[in-house]
Amino acid sequence: MRASDTLSPHRARTRRLLGILAASTLAAGAAAAPASAATEFQCIGPVGANAAADNVIPESDLTFRVAGVADFGDVVVGQKFSYAPQIQYDLKNAYFERLGKAGLLADGENKLGGITFWVAIRATNTLEQRQTLRAVINPSANTRVIWDAASQTASVQRYTNAGALNGPATPNLAGTVNLNTAVTSWTPTSTAPVAISVAPPGQLGEFNVQSQWRKANATSSDPQDSVFNNPAVPDVDPLTTARPYGSFYARVRIGNHGASQGRTSLDCVSGGASLLNDTIAYAERGNVPPADGGDRGRYAIQSAPLPALATVTPLAQARELTCVDGLGRFIGREINSYEMKLSTGALAAFTPGQPYTLSGAKLDVTLHEAMMKGLYNNLSVYQSLPADGELDQPFTMWVQLKADNTAEGEQLVKIEGRWQATFVDPDGVAGSGDESYPAARLQFTVPSTTWTPTGGGPIAFSLGAPGQIPELTLVGRGHSGAEGAIFPMHPYGSLFIRAETGRYGASIDCLEGKVDIVNASIGFSNLGRRDASLRIPTPVAAGAPPSTTTVAAGSGGRYAITHQPKAPFAIAPAPPVGPVITATPVAAPVVAAAPAPTAKSPTLKLAGLTNGSLSAKSRKVKVTVGCPAGATQCTGTITLKSRGKLRVGKGQPKVQTLAGTRTFTVAPGRTKTYTLRVSKAAVAVLRARTSVAATVRIAPKGANAVTQRVTLRR
Repeated sequence: MRASDTLSPHRARTRRLLGILAASTLAAGAAAAPASAATEFQCIGPVGANAAADNVIPESDLTFRVAGVADFGDVVVGQKFSYAPQIQYDLKNAYFERLGKAGLLADGENKLGGITFWVAIRATNTLEQRQTLRAVINPSANTRVIWDAASQTASVQRYTNAGALNGPATPNLAGTVNLNTAVTSWTPTSTAPVAISVAPPGQLGEFNVQSQWRKANATSSDPQDSVFNNPAVPDVDPLTTARPYGSFYARVRIGNHGASQGRTSLDCVSGGASLLNDTIAYAERGNVPPADGGDRGRYAIQSAPLPALATVTPLAQARELTCVDGLGRFIGREINSYEMKLSTGALAAFTPGQPYTLSGAKLDVTLHEAMMKGLYNNLSVYQSLPADGELDQPFTMWVQLKADNTAEGEQLVKIEGRWQATFVDPDGVAGSGDESYPAARLQFTVPSTTWTPTGGGPIAFSLGAPGQIPELTLVGRGHSGAEGAIFPMHPYGSLFIRAETGRYGASIDCLEGKVDIVNASIGFSNLGRRDASLRIPTPVAAGAPPSTTTVAAGSGGRYAITHQPKAPFAIAPAPPVGPVITATPVAAPVVAAAPAPTAKSPTLKLAGLTNGSLSAKSRKVKVTVGCPAGATQCTGTITLKSRGKLRVGKGQPKVQTLAGTRTFTVAPGRTKTYTLRVSKAAVAVLRARTSVAATVRIAPKGANAVTQRVTLRR
């Protein structure tokens, strides 16, 4: 699933973007992900005025396509995941003329009463194998089909909410709708690839049609509206059930005319259909015997090879944390997992009765490439990109820490910093489709916390249980402008991120365990776990008058959360109890690890490279290494590698070694500068671009390695 960093000579451009972005807390969106494959259909529908017609609608009259999207969240063996293909529809005026000639349209205006789609989808290497997904286009009084019975012509006309014309008539009714996967999921059975496609013809089975857009009671909020809700005529679909020939079925309602109630069916196959026996009359119920209301035997159905809408290889194990993700929601994934891991070095034993300080804990975060793509899409929509491609924004993170055998039990820690990431845009045109999104790995230091041991045993440090973070006060600067709006947040999880982008921010709410959508009728909310029936005033900009409008206080009830705590990330041992008996009368000496040296140079410059030419004796960069005072002599190695995967020449994308390994020896309290000879790979990269994101790694003997993010420039 990774989009590799393909270098286009002289045009490749690297931008550093904020690593978290979605919508404002209350509203926003992102550009749709590109289709990876699509399946087209031919449909059986109403006959029109010609009674001898075979009912197979010419493909020039309408087009249906089921298209896949390329992005997935994590897919893990044994864990459910959702996938949302799209339906692309194009109903042309020639099709509506067929409806008019069949007596399904009233003379004049016919409002769009909605379209319901059913599609049979299959997924290899899953427990479910095949399921039926549904999509709905809601009724719209703003879209009307105009049927002129005298001239036997039809057109599509748009109107404003006020009922005024909205532009000229159009030759079609076209758009895109996502199949609903909120309550449909797939469970991989192994690490073999999962290929998702439309199922072969005949896989929909029999299903209830009448329940779609059903209004059994003769009521109307608008007594003048005789098209949608005629008070005298209950809105009940005359077709009860259907058994389609194909694997794609649509029920279209336009207007409310005659006994048919303005409805028609489209039974679509991925290969094709042809008339086989015209003595059997067309019937909307489909592939059941004529005696049972169908037209089985009328058509010959041809199946065609079905392309995979998308293919994904499941992971053997899930990432560290599962998150309710405002960012992922706007690229079709509301629940995602992230690599976020707390760690420390070895901890000293605590002293009973004395406070114990946990310091130096690290939080490593990895944004995988699908999330990076969401960042790019949303940023390109809501905020212009800086001319130099550099963007660096603040973030705040709250972590609920748990410490067993302490008086405090749990503490909330707040981390403030900045978040950066990288994407590559070879042609320099945002949103043109050639961008790639390498994963970003970031590390943050957790502020020190002090705990009071109770003496009950070792102090085990871990992430707290979900739902323990108290109400947070956040500022959203989306539609509220620079002043921002104040709103409450009640996280579901035990690690919560709020990142800013200068305008829209993102909330990512994470926990150890699983999150499943169990009630899709409760809407998504960025405000967290509070009951959705509770209402709060709509947040307004700072200093603005209070709003009388209310919004849901959260999305409580939408999810089922299963807490699956992981092993502690650090343990402070209890002191030994009683005398310590050793094998020898003299204790062995304790040798402390040497403090890690530090890199002093934030930027590495490659001398002698101008306009793509390089002086043979100038392929050198300098790195300054310092050895802390009081340490033993610092010795080790220095390496320089690219931060992400790069392609050099015709080779495969990989992390490139940019210079030969160099050893160092530095005395305590001193610094020393070392020269590294730049590799041919680094020269090849820099000839195609102005800079390369790289990592200097200093690996001392007897201490942990130190890394520093740098930029190699020509």
